[in-house]
Amino acid sequence: MNGVSAVLIVKNEAKFIGRCLKSLEGLDQVVVHDTGSTDDTVRIARQMGADVSETEISPFHFAQARNEAMMRAKNRWILSIDADEMLREGSLGPLLGAIKNYSISAYQIGYENRALEGGSTMLNPRVVLFQKGRWIWKYRVHERLLSLFPPAKVGRLLECVIEHHPDPDKSARRAQNLDLLKMCVEENPEYFYASRQLGLEYVLREEWNEAISHLEVHVKQPVDPADAPFERVASRMQLAKCLARAGDLQRAMNEFMTAADEAPLRREPLYWASIELIRASLLWDAVAILQRCLKIPPDHMPEFSLYSKQLQEDLAETDLLWCQTQIAEIEENRKKGKTA
Repeated sequence: MNGVSAVLIVKNEAKFIGRCLKSLEGLDQVVVHDTGSTDDTVRIARQMGADVSETEISPFHFAQARNEAMMRAKNRWILSIDADEMLREGSLGPLLGAIKNYSISAYQIGYENRALEGGSTMLNPRVVLFQKGRWIWKYRVHERLLSLFPPAKVGRLLECVIEHHPDPDKSARRAQNLDLLKMCVEENPEYFYASRQLGLEYVLREEWNEAISHLEVHVKQPVDPADAPFERVASRMQLAKCLARAGDLQRAMNEFMTAADEAPLRREPLYWASIELIRASLLWDAVAILQRCLKIPPDHMPEFSLYSKQLQEDLAETDLLWCQTQIAEIEENRKKGKTA
């Protein structure tokens, strides 16, 4: 017995669950709490030796499901993991060593998002290893783990890594997420992160004005230490994009520049500002922004970075060259017009 239970909540994850459960071999217990699968998820989980339970929650509540699953854990320590994730090889040793420190009630472990296939990964430490009875899940969707006895001592265990390999087709879940996020915002208006996520759902639907109202709620709040690095700046960039698409380009540029000031070592705010200027045919302004963007050395960018691989290579340079070529053609045509 090594004192760790892995805990999953699942629904129709037959495509991924075998990979996840295999990565957890060596732990005392694996709890799989199924919330209504109609595929082979339950059969695969039982076949691989998991402790399987089943429930139905309608309308769905992620925190409730996670707390129910946690109650089935037999061990003091819990590793919360999803079916489309896996514990990286070599992580088990550091994990088992860390839980011998009883003064710490939870650990941030490495979390690597592999959503951008072929692009850069994003490393973002998350608290998903914790002691049962000292932490609880809260919120209907985009749930958060909260300490029952704050302030809690949280350690860092970055040599232990969970890899996220999401299904690229999430269209079926987006409609559900929209409804759940609306409920979550109504139930917990103080949970500003839910407003952010609701705004992003509207961005995906290109409902710019709806997105603006919810993203504004998030960017106006103080930085939440529980948020991942760059999330506030990312929200501000999305707000700026929505403002531009809704026709308020001046305010959009103000938000992009504020994001650039908040993250001076990042190219993203400036690059995406230039994209909106190009869309508006303001090529001279776009050139100035891209030149400012390229003054930020790519090797100075923080590790947690969106689109960093593309921006570290030649994306901004390519767009700058295109703008300069277009401007040169415009100037040449003007000269020809004057000569004629």
